[in-house]
Amino acid sequence: MRPSSTRSGPQFTTQSVKVRSNLATISESSSLPAQIIEMIKSCKNKIDPKSPTAAQERTAKKELLEKVLSNMRDIVQLDAIVLGELFEMVCLIILRQIDVSDIYLYSDSKISIVATNWEIVNVAHQILAVFIENVNQSISYQLMGKDFIYSLVDLLKSPDPNERFTVDGQLMRLFDVLPKYRQIIINAYQRQFELYYYDYKNYFAINTCLNFFFKYFQTINQPLLYTDFFKRLIFPLFSTPFVSEFYTVLNQISSFFESRNPEIADFCFKYLMDHWPITDSNKQAAYLGHMIHLSANLQITNIPKIIPKLFSKISNCLSSENFKVTSAALMLCSDQSFLFIFGPFADKFLPLIMPSIEKASRHWNPDVAAVCNDTVKILYNMNSSLMKKIVSDQNFVKKFEEEEAKNEKIKEEIWRIIKSSAEARYPPGGFI
Repeated sequence: MRPSSTRSGPQFTTQSVKVRSNLATISESSSLPAQIIEMIKSCKNKIDPKSPTAAQERTAKKELLEKVLSNMRDIVQLDAIVLGELFEMVCLIILRQIDVSDIYLYSDSKISIVATNWEIVNVAHQILAVFIENVNQSISYQLMGKDFIYSLVDLLKSPDPNERFTVDGQLMRLFDVLPKYRQIIINAYQRQFELYYYDYKNYFAINTCLNFFFKYFQTINQPLLYTDFFKRLIFPLFSTPFVSEFYTVLNQISSFFESRNPEIADFCFKYLMDHWPITDSNKQAAYLGHMIHLSANLQITNIPKIIPKLFSKISNCLSSENFKVTSAALMLCSDQSFLFIFGPFADKFLPLIMPSIEKASRHWNPDVAAVCNDTVKILYNMNSSLMKKIVSDQNFVKKFEEEEAKNEKIKEEIWRIIKSSAEARYPPGGFI
């Protein structure tokens, strides 16, 4: 479903007109020198990118903004009406609708992105930073309403990392300087998760939003009050297509909640089991990586019950042809904290994974084969007698090979169904 509070684009213009009307009651006349007023008005003018003089106009506008910036310490002390004009100028420059092209989502490599007219936008952001930190709080509250904050947070969807970093800095200033708007800022960040679930193109904003909430949860007295929010909007990010782009902080914030309540850890484990990826190697590696942290917070009484399901999935990952997935599975199986939790139940899980580890030792990637040897040594040290028994059990290996052959037939049947479905939907010559 579409998020409940969607916006089609920046909505600051109407608000700015209303603010100027309200501020007229504060000051009827401006004492700011006419030259500065004209510079602010000139900076509001739009530049036609198709104009033959566009480059010269951009240079001139940047120079005007830099002059405004150099006078900001004096400007912020002046007439409230002029501050409204200045704020509107900044909004016209920095706020816009972010449209993410598919090329950023499905390219084979990282693309270096710079926002259009960033040299101008960057100076406008510097002006805004001085504005936030120095303008009288009562005037800031009248100028910077909910629509402005939501439009500013929407800029976090920009593919340009410089712009995201700058916008995040502005929002942190607002969070510190205008305490009455903190809940609005929190809601605006939360809305980015809803937008991402509605359209995965919005994934650029997620890493910044997660960082904000991770820092926020660490500063409040009762972070578990946000448990429902965590379960509904944060942890399910693991099952989304671009989890590898924000995995590090998602892993941190998830571990933060899991370590505070075993029931949350159990919820997270069940979610990962129910949504375990089959073909997405990035997600498989993310799930395996998080399992190292999650396992330490599981309720001990539940460990024997979860072993079959968990280690059957680990076994499948150990058998993967994708070296990233196999490496992540081997890292999990050799992690000391993970083995400390499951070591007492070695007789339950070692028979499930050892045949797959043996197969991984013949992996096409030599680095994986080397890691296999290290993993086997660690498992031998954990339970040498059981390991010797498993390795010498030829019947067991035969059963594994039969199971592998069965799995291969299942895979072939799945691909046959997919191929038939694709051919029926897109007959030869049907693509445009």
